[in-house]
Amino acid sequence: SDFFEKNQIDTVFVFGGTNDSWSNAPLGEIKYSDWEDADLYFVLPAVCYFLNLIKQTLPQAQIYCLVNTDLKPEIASCMKNACEKYGITPVPFHKIAKNCGHPTIQGMKDIKESVLSVLNK
Repeated sequence: SDFFEKNQIDTVFVFGGTNDSWSNAPLGEIKYSDWEDADLYFVLPAVCYFLNLIKQTLPQAQIYCLVNTDLKPEIASCMKNACEKYGITPVPFHKIAKNCGHPTIQGMKDIKESVLSVLNK
């Protein structure tokens, strides 16, 4: 598709990893390059692959990776480290009001405030 050639994308927000964490998906090992298809069945190398792909596809865009609360520590750490590796801005959340793991109305406001605090720096 030529979507990215026809549309100017200047800001991207990535918010993922929660379902992988909840489902106990296999973590694998962090791998920052030279991925093989088999690597992408594991969370940690897939996170790196995905963030790298976004950066390569949209090198001029400002990319923000939203890091949810209550993730497995390995996933949260991988997201933050991959952000540093690929020049992506992490937005780690510290407190989000949730009900059964999902943001409440207040939780959505908490997410908004976390994102704005990074955008307004």
